[in-house]
Parts: sequence; C-alpha cells; structure tokens
Amino acid sequence: MNMKKIIAAFCAALMFLQTSVFADVSDQYKYFDVMSNFIAGTYIDEQYSKDDIQKMGLDKYFAEHPQAMVEVLKAACESLDPYSEFYTAEEFDAYLQEINSSFYGIGVVIREEDGYVTVMSCQEGSNAEAAGFQPNDRIIRVDGADVTGMSTDKVRLKIIGEKDTPVTVTVLRGDREIDYTVMRGEVRSDTVSWKELAGGIAYVQMTNFASTTDAEFAKVLEEIDKAGIKKVILDLRNNPGGYLTSAVNIAGMLVPEGVIVKTEFRQSEENEVFNSDLKETKYDLKVLVNGNSASSSEILASAVQDSGAGKIYGEQTYGKAVIQQMYRLTGGNAVKLTVGRYITRNGNEINHMGITPDEYVTNGKKPVDMSRYTKFDYQTVCGTGDTHTNVRAAKERLRGMGYNPGISGDTLTQETADAIALFQHDTGLYSYGVLDKTTQVRLENEFCKLDEMIDTQFETAYADFGGKIEDLYRN
Repeated sequence: MNMKKIIAAFCAALMFLQTSVFADVSDQYKYFDVMSNFIAGTYIDEQYSKDDIQKMGLDKYFAEHPQAMVEVLKAACESLDPYSEFYTAEEFDAYLQEINSSFYGIGVVIREEDGYVTVMSCQEGSNAEAAGFQPNDRIIRVDGADVTGMSTDKVRLKIIGEKDTPVTVTVLRGDREIDYTVMRGEVRSDTVSWKELAGGIAYVQMTNFASTTDAEFAKVLEEIDKAGIKKVILDLRNNPGGYLTSAVNIAGMLVPEGVIVKTEFRQSEENEVFNSDLKETKYDLKVLVNGNSASSSEILASAVQDSGAGKIYGEQTYGKAVIQQMYRLTGGNAVKLTVGRYITRNGNEINHMGITPDEYVTNGKKPVDMSRYTKFDYQTVCGTGDTHTNVRAAKERLRGMGYNPGISGDTLTQETADAIALFQHDTGLYSYGVLDKTTQVRLENEFCKLDEMIDTQFETAYADFGGKIEDLYRN
C-alpha cells in the first residue's frame, strides 16, 4: 500500500471518529489514541513514541491548568465507588475536623441518596433543628451554588465554616424548595447520650462513630452500672458509621467472647479478625436500626445479633460493608480509597444487602397532638417587633409545616414575618406578614391536618422489656 492510500485510510478513520467523538466517552479515547499515534509516526523527529506524545501533552496541559489535575483525580476516585474521594489540603483539614466532631456547622446528619445529599436527622438542640430542617429534606443548593449530584463530603465541606457566619441551605421537600439561612455554631461534640426510662431501662443513642465514641460509651456504661440498670435500648438509627476501631471497641464491651468482625483486604496478609474477650455480657440489649444505619453501625449491630447478646428492631440497614483508608499525600492533599470489606461474626457479607432485624418494625403516624403546642388566643394581632405567646404558637406551627420562622421565642422578627407572608401567599390569604386573627385560624386548621411520627420501633423495644407506654411518655 502506497503512502497516499495510507493517508486516505487514516483520514477516513479520523472522519469516523470525529463524527462520533462526543457520542461516547470511549470514542474520545480512541480519537486521542489515534491522533497520538499519527503525530508520533508523522512528526519529523522519530524519537517520540505515541506514549511520549500523550505524556508530553498531558504534562503541558496540567502545568497550564493546575486545577485540572485536581478535577481529574476527583473524577477518577468518584468513578470507583460512592465512598472513594480525593481531597485538597484545605478540604482534608476540614474533613478531619468534621469527623472528629470539632467544627462549626449547623447540626445535620446527612447521607447521599438517589443523587441528592439528604438530611437524615438533626442533632438535638442544634441550629438546624431550630430552623426547621426535617428528615428526608434533599439539599439542592448551598449559598446559591448547585450541589445536586455532589458527594456527601463535598456538601458537608460547603456547609461547615467559621463560627457565627451564616450559610443558606436550600432543600427540596417533596416538590417544594425551602431556603434556610442558619448561623454556623459549635456542633455538639458528644456522640453518645443516654437517659434512664421508667422501669429501670436505659436508652442510649449513638449519632456516629468518631474517634472518641468508644471512650464516651465506656463512661455511659459506668453511669448505667451505678444506676444498677441491666436493660439497655441502643439506638443506632440514622447513624452513618465512622471509625472501625470505635465500633470494635464498643462491641468488645457488649458481646460475649468470639469474633466481632473479620476484615479482608487486597493483600491477604493484611486481613484481620477482631475478637471480644468478654466472658459474659452484663446487659440485655435491644438495638434499633433503620435504612440509614450504615458501616460501623452495622458492624456493632451484627455483632450483637450474631452473638445472641441482644435483639435487633427496626428496618433493613443500609448495607455498607466496605472499609475506607485515608492516605495523606505530598502537599497536604489526601485520598480516601475503599481498600477492604468486612464479614460479620457468622460469616455473612452484607454489602448492598444490610442486616435484617430480628423484628421488622416500621414507624407509624398519628394526628398531631395539639395539647403539646402553645395555644392561640385568636384575639391579639401581632406585627414585626411585637412579643406575645401567639407568636410562639405561630412559629411552632410554621416550623412544623416546613417554613422557616427564625429562632424560637415570643418575638415576631422579620424572619418570622417573611415566613407568615409566605404561608399567607400559599394559602390564599393577603400576604403581608402580620399575624392577624384570620391567619391564626388558618395556621391552626392547616397544622391540624398534619400527621406526626409514632416511634413504633422504640415503643416495641421498650414494651418487650416490660415497660408500659403510658409510663414512658409520662416520664
């Protein structure tokens, strides 16, 4: 074949690739490969191979566009699985502060779900709870920037920041967009809390597994022992996981001797078996889980279930049975990679499947108990700056319906007026932000239509311990 025919065939191939270069990512690679090969075979200097051309081109491009390297590495990690991530030095420092519970944020627990970062719960007493965030709110913007499709870590890093600075988080609740402007504050560092319930039962809630969670839990057990309590309800619902070592150490305080969890890595010599040395457990355990209980939560729950140390109540867990490792790189950058998987005490792989509870229980709903809320007098009209219990009643109802009336209290702030005006607009009233008599009646009527959650999972575990529901709520 002569040179003209070679060139003609090559040009035909290029024309084919050009027509489909944007149709499929693989075609772009073919085009890049063919062009690199053509340049190497045609350029006057024979010393450059196809690989040389590609390397030199990428070197020059990354030198001129340094941020491109970061974006390529982020995309490479994210293409592996939902958990692998590349961090710049600034992002990694913020991540370390967040996972160790020493940062300024708004107090939401979030998880990636169906392309959205979704609110699982709010920390009790947090600014997010006061603002009115609700479980299943899907975060779509932070300070006006679109975050749909971003990873949980990326959204979290956008939300946290300097103390006493505002952040506007836009959520999608159903088909409705809601803006919440919240002041960043010190997020509660404790990850374990407990209280004694009627009937000599301890309720222990664990929000995540930070590096200090095992030490916190040990202190809680000391208090439970001093109270002479043996019956423990351990709430792992909406707990996204965290440090493996914390989960293993806590399991070692609760489950009888034997395997807690087995880990498997690419290099078999790195595999480990974590065991409990506890001769006999002193507690009767009932563990609450749901679809947001993941990772280290599942390690602890499976150890309790497989060892017979307790019973699991709730719904199928999330099913994240893989292990991530952080690697600090030159210049302070970092990469988090999935490096292993874990197997439960009884040899089960639960990745993508989760743990099936011993007793499957879903939470229910019931009409709002109006006796628990401040009452309107239906007489006093309140405008911006006024202080009255009617304002408190309005804020309670507005917040429950997904509006953002501002901080709790009896004073009608501008933020409260804006929320009232939006409610008036949505319900066909004159929208002017004044809490008049007609608006009070409409607020009451609309709020009465709502249902509130019945924690059937908790009630079932409590009743199985012999607790009486009427004593529970009286307590």
